[in-house]
Amino acid sequence: MIAALREQLAQADRDIALYRVGSMDELVSKSAAQPRFQTMLLTAFAVLALLLSALGLYSVLSYMVAQRALEIGLRMALGAQREDVLAWILRRGVLLAAAGLAAGLAASVFVTRLLSASGMLYHIEPFDPLTFGAVTLLLLVVSVIASSAPAVRAANLDPVQTLRDQ
Repeated sequence: MIAALREQLAQADRDIALYRVGSMDELVSKSAAQPRFQTMLLTAFAVLALLLSALGLYSVLSYMVAQRALEIGLRMALGAQREDVLAWILRRGVLLAAAGLAAGLAASVFVTRLLSASGMLYHIEPFDPLTFGAVTLLLLVVSVIASSAPAVRAANLDPVQTLRDQ
């Protein structure tokens, strides 16, 4: 197609040069390459941050369960049910995540207003309740998943063995 186009253009006027010939799809793809790369990079960092936060919450709760093994064993020996221990550890993880979410939501509202004032948010509302709600829900779900392994480990402690080891 390019050869035929060059021939037709040469017949019309020899002084006109054919420069950067390509299809509209190629042109659109090239013009969107940089924003697409930035979006993919930002998404990769967001996923990495989500994984690091889940790993951090898991680590803190695992350490807490290891440090409080005697207390958990004693509670279970005195009649605490496995479900109670499971709920206690899960509640602890969700409360830690909720504290982080509250601080993060406050900071994000402030930062989005700054970005909006600087003109960096083009045709985007600074506070989108659907986005903020979806991200909050996602983080809470990840927090429950990250908290579940230490909670199950704590609920499965053998009180007799734990008290004997301590």
